[in-house]
Amino acid sequence: MMFDHIAYRHARAWGLAIALIPLFIWALWQDNEPSQLLNSEASFGVVEHIATIEGRRHGTVSYYARVRLSNNKTMVIPITRPIPKINDKVPLIRQTYSNGDQYYYFDKEKWMISGPVK
Repeated sequence: MMFDHIAYRHARAWGLAIALIPLFIWALWQDNEPSQLLNSEASFGVVEHIATIEGRRHGTVSYYARVRLSNNKTMVIPITRPIPKINDKVPLIRQTYSNGDQYYYFDKEKWMISGPVK
């Protein structure tokens, strides 16, 4: 008698787990649906502030700049050497995706070659 109750509980748990698997797969698929890159274009930002953060390992330093974009929004981006000065125009890459997201990246190559945007 006691084993029938245990077997019934295990069967109910397995049934619930099997029933929920399609729901979990659907939720993961919905969340990870990739958006496509629509365009990538050159932009610029004006440096308002520079911050340095020392890493845990000896001698590692990361540089970040708060920049004001052409639409007057500000954001913080990681930057590389040579470190820009306050009020320098730094080159950025703006990427727009199909879901409406826009991401800005520091254009390292253009910065290394030509420096501040004129």
